[in-house]
Amino acid sequence: MGVLTKWLAHLRKVLEGGRMVKRIWGMQRAFEFGRTYVVRPKGKHQATIIWFHGLRDNGSN
Repeated sequence: MGVLTKWLAHLRKVLEGGRMVKRIWGMQRAFEFGRTYVVRPKGKHQATIIWFHGLRDNGSN
């Protein structure tokens, strides 16, 4: 499985589940994510934008 494929599978889990458990250095940590917002297109799909924020950020700023 390629790096991009793994990353997309990871992103799908995050977006679909709202909650994800990830293994880091043999420890298990649970991350809680807020509500997923889906914006339906008004016309033909032409681009996809994915916003990222810092590792220690909570995304609210």
